[in-house]
Amino acid sequence: MLLAMARDVRVILIKLADRSHNMRTLGDVPRSKWARIASETLEIYAPIAHRLGLNETYRELQDLSFRYLHPWRYTTLTKAVTKARKPAPRPDPESAQRSGSGLCRSRHQRSYRWAGKIAVLHLQEDEHQASELCPGD
Repeated sequence: MLLAMARDVRVILIKLADRSHNMRTLGDVPRSKWARIASETLEIYAPIAHRLGLNETYRELQDLSFRYLHPWRYTTLTKAVTKARKPAPRPDPESAQRSGSGLCRSRHQRSYRWAGKIAVLHLQEDEHQASELCPGD
């Protein structure tokens, strides 16, 4: 099989697609086989996908392997990430003006973008929102 994979990249792509499907449906397989299949996927198929530049497939194979190798840790991390991704309540513009919280001075809006499991903070200048918050400026 390795010789066939080395000669034609299409064979590798088909094997990766097949493994992705198998990992998505691994819940229907007996639990005794989960560790073997998930570790094989993590050690063999995920690095191949990464080397081919198939980053979405690579991340999916890693996540699914982790899900079946360490189900308790996966559940705990999923809950923590879901909780962290909930948007913070937006401040009321009227109460912000009365409290003098500095929203009028900075004219910057903070937003978070999720890149995988990492939060990235963006500061964006928003003149429209700043003019609504600070009508006197």
